[in-house]
Amino acid sequence: MPAISDPRNQTIQAIQNWYAKNNDGGRLGHLPIDSVGHVCPRYLWQMFRWAMPVYPCAQRDAFASLVKQQIYKDLRSIGCEVHDRQPNGTPWRLSTMAGHVAGTMDAAVLGLPEAARTWHVLKVDVVNAGDIEALQISGLQTCAPEAYDSLIFQMGLTGMERALYLATTGAEMYEERIHANPRRFKELVDRAATIVYSDEPPARINEDPTWDLCMSCKFQNACHSPSAPVPSCRNCSHVTPGTDGQWMCERHHVMLDQESQEKGCQSHRYIPILLDTFATMADSSAEGNWVSYINNLTGKTFTNGHAPEAFESSEIHALDHKHALDDANEHIQTLRNMFNGRLVA
Repeated sequence: MPAISDPRNQTIQAIQNWYAKNNDGGRLGHLPIDSVGHVCPRYLWQMFRWAMPVYPCAQRDAFASLVKQQIYKDLRSIGCEVHDRQPNGTPWRLSTMAGHVAGTMDAAVLGLPEAARTWHVLKVDVVNAGDIEALQISGLQTCAPEAYDSLIFQMGLTGMERALYLATTGAEMYEERIHANPRRFKELVDRAATIVYSDEPPARINEDPTWDLCMSCKFQNACHSPSAPVPSCRNCSHVTPGTDGQWMCERHHVMLDQESQEKGCQSHRYIPILLDTFATMADSSAEGNWVSYINNLTGKTFTNGHAPEAFESSEIHALDHKHALDDANEHIQTLRNMFNGRLVA
């Protein structure tokens, strides 16, 4: 029988391509409840403002969903009442702050052997054997503080006073029940509000890009390398969070849904601090809708605006070598004049 020709892994690649095409583009419309307790508030702000796409592992999430369904079945088999859907069949969706902080609750469970008459928020995580061992030694709050805070947040939003955390490898399981913590809930609400309603990102938790947490962070380049986000309304200085999860464009006086936010427009001007890895704001004009910067890499001046010598936000993003950002750059201006063109990725 003849061998199957290369390239290999075409089936795996096709599956991964499908997931890539059928997600939200790596742009969540809200700040996830599960992430509010993340150690770095700047990470949260950049995720919320779409500093760069954040893609979940769709295959892992699909596997976790199957595991959760088995756990729900197991709990029902020992007499528990498990609700992983609302009466209309949709997942339990929780939200606050006009829809800007949101997420889903795995399930609510009643009838646990430890507390048969008490409703619990249920969270199920798929972990590895080392995680189980660490949880057994130190507990949820120490080993998985984000998961702990997620349960505190969910209890605060639902009014339930107990939560059950179940972690499983498929072969082993870990169980921990926790109490509501009103003080911690308030801290998390205040933290989320700071992220949602702040015009600028919080300070970096470390200025060293080789620090362990920075090295493993999805936003390492956004924080520590000369870069600019893909332009969208979320990272534009003209927008503010509005009602019902929408955003208000103060320049055009319109409410923006997520599709509109992703498209953006030529009036886009970066929130200046998003360019602080290579530039410092020097001047601005609200009427002219431009912001000028000193390019820290060269000392030259460049302008974020819509004018023959200025750079549109899409051009600032597209230019890999940020040292070329210079309003007086003869090579760029000559090419523009010759071809009436703009820089593109």
